Amino acid sequence: MARARSELLAAYPSISAELILNQNYLVARPEEETLLLDGFRAAGLPVCASEADLKKILKPKRLPECAKQQRLDS
Repeated sequence: MARARSELLAAYPSISAELILNQNYLVARPEEETLLLDGFRAAGLPVCASEADLKKILKPKRLPECAKQQRLDS
């Protein structure tokens, strides 16, 4: 898994679950979104997008945990 994570981050350094969910990645039910988020966490991949990446999106939808973390960091 470490090698796959490393290769993914090398190819897509700004990847995050939040960014994917904001780029027209459709999930039919909340359970699929939970699976995506759990998969990112299990693989040690970023869940939250950077502010720079979200600025490129017209109306970004923040995940609650990411919005909370952003407030704590500010």
